[in-house]
Amino acid sequence: MSTHNIYLLDTCICIALLKKDPNVIQRLREVGTNNCKISDITLAELYFGAFKSGKEKHFNDVFEISKLFEHYPIQYTRKYGEIRWRLEKQGLRIGGDMDMFIAATEQTPALLTQSSKEQIKLQCFE
Repeated sequence: MSTHNIYLLDTCICIALLKKDPNVIQRLREVGTNNCKISDITLAELYFGAFKSGKEKHFNDVFEISKLFEHYPIQYTRKYGEIRWRLEKQGLRIGGDMDMFIAATEQTPALLTQSSKEQIKLQCFE
């Protein structure tokens, strides 16, 4: 288990959790759901999906996720710039810009993301 205390969940993880993906559920149990948080960016992406689908169930899902995990407001633009600069300097990149914003919402975050259905990866930034 990692030494990080806080795990920020990206949108793919939240969607996989809503779909009851056993790998995601197991990983969240391992890190402890009380150690998992979401950013307002994740909520915004989930709301976008709900609006796009037009299904009331998806709006209810966003509400449930919002209640399940503590979330952080968007206020970390400087940290985002630093993370993106560090990664690009190393020739690396994670997900899209939104994933980097999510990672920037905490001083020493571990971002829990799902790049495919078969593999869950943990990317830490320091």
